[in-house]
Amino acid sequence: MNWSTVDDLDTLNDFLSTFSFHDAVIKEVHWINGSFVSEGLSMAFAEEASVRMLVQRQWSNPSAIEILFDGVTDLTLDSTNFIYDASPSATDDTHLELILSGSCIAFKSLRWRDASDWMGESIHFGPL
Repeated sequence: MNWSTVDDLDTLNDFLSTFSFHDAVIKEVHWINGSFVSEGLSMAFAEEASVRMLVQRQWSNPSAIEILFDGVTDLTLDSTNFIYDASPSATDDTHLELILSGSCIAFKSLRWRDASDWMGESIHFGPL
């Protein structure tokens, strides 16, 4: 599966033309924090994180996508059971924003690929 890259407002709009989030669900989200506590218990801080997301929808070509967001500065997940619309914006010169029916993610870039093989209730990125 080939990855497509989104790193500006034009390519984000192109992405939304290819993958309409209408009648979709955020199936799974993984937050990968750049901050950490070392083995010596000192703490290192990072201003950005990464997010891995699986989205499934009631449409084909593709039915599901895997998204890797880089440079994430904000993630808000709404408890909405399904996505009925998506809107893009640019928050500043370096960050984009994707709003999915109340959920919102601010990021520098994203990569996405077709994950239509990953449909169904039992599908997960890895073992739970």
